[in-house]
Amino acid sequence: MFAARNIDVSFSNIKLIVDGEEVDTTATDDTYSSTEEDTTTDATVEGDGGAVEISTTDGLLTDTKYGYSEVATFEVLTAMPFLTESSGGTSYEFTLDEITYTGVVQGSSNPSDSHAVQSGTSAFEITAVADSTITFITRENEKNLYFVNASDTADTSQDIASSSRGSDGTGASYTFNMTAGNTYYFYAGKSNVMVAAISIAKASDTTTD
Repeated sequence: MFAARNIDVSFSNIKLIVDGEEVDTTATDDTYSSTEEDTTTDATVEGDGGAVEISTTDGLLTDTKYGYSEVATFEVLTAMPFLTESSGGTSYEFTLDEITYTGVVQGSSNPSDSHAVQSGTSAFEITAVADSTITFITRENEKNLYFVNASDTADTSQDIASSSRGSDGTGASYTFNMTAGNTYYFYAGKSNVMVAAISIAKASDTTTD
């Protein structure tokens, strides 16, 4: 017959060996913590805003942050190469306010025709660092445009209905308001928005003494 007993067992001088090297298990720093490296390329510039440079060679690339670091920045969710014509040979050149645009950037993954946060589609993801505006010069194609505030997706006040857009091939300018700290998405419903130019500005200061 066996009687149950409480037995205290302790271990000491136990070593942890990793890749042939002893690891200090009492370390409190983050030497051995695993962190994901940020591979985003920072192409932002300083300043209060202005036009954003669009490469006629590369267009807009994924994993690249554009814009003005102290005002607003943006990334594209899919690559948007710079195009001067369609696959069928139709020229993308257009003139707006006496300025001629020779081409556009355009992705190839149509978002749905609905007001929603986007992922992996032909959309712009914009971060407002300060109260600001962003303006897109577009080549029109009579599709709905959406400007979604990720913090308030019920707000559809800045969406542009297809009926309010110009006819195919013409140019238009759309300016959207942004609040500091919020993230926004700009895209066309069931289409790949065609953007010829982008500019960013700090919101007008309406404060009076």
